[in-house]
Amino acid sequence: MHRMTGESALSVVSALDSHGVRFCIGGGWAVDALLGKQTREHSDLDIWLPAADLDPLIVAFSGVGIDRVLPWGGDRPWNFVLHDGGCLRVDLNRSGFDRDSRS
Repeated sequence: MHRMTGESALSVVSALDSHGVRFCIGGGWAVDALLGKQTREHSDLDIWLPAADLDPLIVAFSGVGIDRVLPWGGDRPWNFVLHDGGCLRVDLNRSGFDRDSRS
């Protein structure tokens, strides 16, 4: 298992914020953020976003070196794994939240 550090996760979040991407963080990093500390090692950052934000997401990710896309297997063909070939790995999930929300 590869490891994604807190600093790596923050670099992804910062890139998304700087490009105006509307997203939600889920999974282990979301739990750790709520607890205010890292409770375990993480292999990725789980995010959800509306399909309308894919273009700025791609621009943001290219700025931090995330340039590889893998399809998500199984029953969720609309989800993808994006990564840089190293420690930056994002599980990308399509969300249905509306354009007026920012979470």
